[in-house]
This record gives sequence, structure tokens and C-alpha cells, in this order.
Amino acid sequence: MSFAWGPERLRRILLYLISATRGGPARATIITTLKDEPMNANQLAQRLGYDYSTIKHHLDVLTENKLVEPVGEKYGKLYFLASTLQENYEVFVKMLDEIGKKQT
Repeated sequence: MSFAWGPERLRRILLYLISATRGGPARATIITTLKDEPMNANQLAQRLGYDYSTIKHHLDVLTENKLVEPVGEKYGKLYFLASTLQENYEVFVKMLDEIGKKQT
């Protein structure tokens, strides 16, 4: 069964998770990194310089909100962008641009 949201619903969820929560910048960085290459939590932690447990927490939040999808099991589990986010990635990029303009 495929899961899909419209672009406006996706935008609202991203706005909340990225701009309205303390972990938003880390989540945005994770999404940007996974766009280029699927990784496991340990690889993300090493690449981004975050603690493994911090990365795992953010991946869990992104998974719960159906923005990333885990594939595999345990420590080798790879995380991919969910198809809805992948297909509407420009919504994420535009939202980041809007957030940046509001903060300056």
C-alpha cells in the first residue's frame, strides 16, 4: 500500500518538524543528506557530527511522520526519503528558503 500526501499537507508537516521544534535544523540536515544517499544511523552520525542517539531520535521522528522510510533490520537499517517527500522535494527546498528569509 502506497502512502501519499498532497504538497500542502507535506509543507505543513515539514514546517512544524523543521521550524517549530528545537531539533528542526538537525532534521533538515538529515533530509538533505538522505536526498543524496541512503544511510544508516551510524553513517549519518559520523557524516553530520551528531551523537548516534540524537540521529536515531530524529530518524524515529521523521519515520513516524512518514518522511523517511527504513529498509532492513537493526544497525544495518538504511533510511531513504519517503516517496512523497522525494516526489515533492521542491516543497522542502522552498520551505527552507522561506524559513531562512524569516530568520534574517
